[in-house]
Amino acid sequence: MDTCKLCGDERNVATVFSERSSILSRYSFFATSDDFSDKGLSSNIRFCKKCSWAWNSEAKVVEYESLPVIEDAGYSNKFLEFQANSAKRLNKLLGPDLAVLEIGAGAGEFLRRIDAFSKTAFEPSRESHRIVEKDVHVVNDFFDPKIHNCEYDLTIMRQVLEHIPSPIDFLQQLCDRPLNSNNKPFFIYLEVPNSELSFSQGRFYDFYFEHCNHFTIHSLFVIAVVLDLKVEFCSLAYDDTIIQCLLSGNKSNDISTKIIQRKHEIQKFIDNALREGEKIFIWGSAGNGCFLINHFDLDLDICPIAIDSDTQKQNLFLGKFGQEILSPEKAFSEFQIKYILICSQIHSREIIEQIGAKGAFEVFVV
Repeated sequence: MDTCKLCGDERNVATVFSERSSILSRYSFFATSDDFSDKGLSSNIRFCKKCSWAWNSEAKVVEYESLPVIEDAGYSNKFLEFQANSAKRLNKLLGPDLAVLEIGAGAGEFLRRIDAFSKTAFEPSRESHRIVEKDVHVVNDFFDPKIHNCEYDLTIMRQVLEHIPSPIDFLQQLCDRPLNSNNKPFFIYLEVPNSELSFSQGRFYDFYFEHCNHFTIHSLFVIAVVLDLKVEFCSLAYDDTIIQCLLSGNKSNDISTKIIQRKHEIQKFIDNALREGEKIFIWGSAGNGCFLINHFDLDLDICPIAIDSDTQKQNLFLGKFGQEILSPEKAFSEFQIKYILICSQIHSREIIEQIGAKGAFEVFVV
C-alpha cells in the first residue's frame, strides 16, 4: 500500500523494515514448551515522511484469551506516581461529572484514580479479574465501537492505540455519536509510546507485531485534524518515552451545524429586542455589519443606525436600507440604546469596555 492511511500522502511512503513469519512479543508465550508453534506473523513497516506515522501493513487482530500471562500490575513507584499525576491532571481539567470508559483497562490501576459518577472498564485479558472496585462496570471483552456504546464523556486509551490495526477508523467510530442537545463535548485521552526515538535511533526492534502503529506528536496532531478534534494538550512524558494527548470534540462541531446554530442565536437576540419594543444597533459598519443587516433584513424600523468609531465612515450611509453611520458619542446622545450587535471581532473587547462605561446593555458579539 503506497498511500498513508493517516494523511493520504502517496509520494512520501516507504517500507523501512520488513520481517517474515516472526514470533513476537506476548504472542510468543506458551503454557508449556510443547505448545510452541510457528504462527507466521509478519511485519512490513511503512513510514510516511509527511506525517511521521508508521504502521504495519500486514497487521491483524490476534486473539489471546488463552494467554497464560497476566501483566504485573505492581509497577515501579515511579510509574505509579506517573499514573497518579496523569489522573490528577484529567480530574482537574474535566471535573467529576463524567461517564468514563477505559478501553484496555488492565487491572483498573488508572481508572480507580479517575473521579467520575460512572466507570466502565473493557479488558479482554484475565487482568480484568483484578478490578474489584464496586463502582466499576467490568467487561471482559474486546471493545468494538460498532457494537458497544460510545457515548461516554471521557474515553481513556492507554497503550492501546498502537495495537489497533486501523486506528483512524476506530477513533472515527468513537467520534460518531448523536448530537448532544446541550452541546456537551466529549474527550479522548490517549497514551502511546513515543516512536520518535525508534525513528531517530533506528530501533527496528520496536517494530514488533503487537505494535502495529508508531506515533509521534506530529502524527497525533494530524489525527486531530483528520477527525476534526481539538487538541487540549499533547506532550512527552515519563522520560520522553510516552506521549500523552487529550482530544475533545462534539459531533455538532461540523461547520454546517455551527452556522445554523449561530444564525439561530443571532435571530433569537433580535427577536428578544423586538419583543421588548427595542431597536437593534449594529456596531461596526464593515463587512460583517453590512452582511448581517442584509441577511436578517434589519430595515430602519428595526435597526435605525449603525455605529462606528472610524471617522472616515461616519455620516455616510449603508446600502439596501440606508442606515446612517454615527460616532458612538452621537449615537448614544440621540438614541435610546439597549440591544447592540457588535460586528467587529478584532475590536470587540475595546467596544465592550466603551459600552460598559455608559451603563447596562444587552450585547451580542458576532
